[in-house]
Amino acid sequence: MPQFDLAWFPSQIFWLIVCFCVLYWAVSRFFLPPVAQIIKERTQKIQAVLRQADELNAKADRLIQAHDTYLNKAQEQSARMIQKVHEDIAAGHAQQEQHFLNVLKSSTAKAEKEVSEKHKDVRLHLKEITVQFLDIIFETIYRVRPHKASVNKAIDAHLKEFSE
Repeated sequence: MPQFDLAWFPSQIFWLIVCFCVLYWAVSRFFLPPVAQIIKERTQKIQAVLRQADELNAKADRLIQAHDTYLNKAQEQSARMIQKVHEDIAAGHAQQEQHFLNVLKSSTAKAEKEVSEKHKDVRLHLKEITVQFLDIIFETIYRVRPHKASVNKAIDAHLKEFSE
């Protein structure tokens, strides 16, 4: 077999070096730059999505803080109204006692209804943000759009579990 003959080794080594150099040049010149560009673009897209996710998280935090502030104000208002009712009862105003209890009940029901509505709005908004975030993540990473029904079902299950 001529390839194992020592007389052929120098020519084989020469052509091996020539082929390797040509192949190395072709790969580094034509194939690696597009791959490097794709990696750079994906990195930029991922960073943009992460920045957007941070912004959405900050917005969600602000909404939760606003919700908590509103809830605290409603609780303080209810506490003040209860204190006033107790003072009136202590003063012996039997007629006013019934009136203030009715006012307290209606105001508390209204406040609870408003708090409940705001809570629903915040949850709905958080759900919308989550759906948008998942759409962006799936499109960016997997280049597919997730099935809306599956995403909504999973988010609803998580929110239900979270609220219990």
